[in-house]
Amino acid sequence: MSKTISTVTIVLLLPIFVSLIVVVVSVYALSPASGASNDPTSAQLYYQASAMISAGIAFGLSAIAAGLGISAAGSAAMSASAERPEVRSLGIIICGLAESIAIYGLIVALQLIGKI
Repeated sequence: MSKTISTVTIVLLLPIFVSLIVVVVSVYALSPASGASNDPTSAQLYYQASAMISAGIAFGLSAIAAGLGISAAGSAAMSASAERPEVRSLGIIICGLAESIAIYGLIVALQLIGKI
């Protein structure tokens, strides 16, 4: 058994780590000890906190989905290109489409943060 961390483990754990950082930063930024606001109402705090947590979840889940899609499509594309080299560019295009899921998640997260 190898002691190295596999790429799949990194692809799955990195978005979860980023989501947790977003949640921690949003909780700290919205706490009264940070002094970030001048007595906001509880409804405003709830709206801001839910937007930050939603942004973290949106990006985290889309990055996990993109990682799983790229791992499946990438391995299939490399297998297919070993048998038929002319399908290599099609495999790269399919991997790029899977990567666009993470980009869409990032755009949604930035829009949610921009609403605050």
